[in-house]
Amino acid sequence: MTVSEFFKYLGLFSLAAVVSLFFMHQIPAISPFQSFSWLSCVFFIVLNIAMFGLASKSAKSQNKHNFTTVIVLFVILKMLFAVVLVFGFHKIAMPQSNAFLIPFFWIYLIYTIFETYFMTRVGKG
Repeated sequence: MTVSEFFKYLGLFSLAAVVSLFFMHQIPAISPFQSFSWLSCVFFIVLNIAMFGLASKSAKSQNKHNFTTVIVLFVILKMLFAVVLVFGFHKIAMPQSNAFLIPFFWIYLIYTIFETYFMTRVGKG
């Protein structure tokens, strides 16, 4: 996968995320958590860009185990940072409900699908 292909698909997946968040934020229970949703979206965009850069480099490495290491590392880091992001928001903002989790997990799902797609393409060379 080329860099331009990556950014084209990242743009398409991000557009889907933004449009779906726009409609999701029309729901009164979710509306107060817009800032957390946008922060989450930016977080996953940045994470995917970093992942693509390291995965592309490791896929071209002499040691083919480097690519697998990058995948495992990012899966663990993504889960860890997601937990930190959710608990950090909960601790700082003290929301009255857990409705903020709905858009967060939706964004998590969208970018996980995208991540799986581009990592498969990068891994095939």
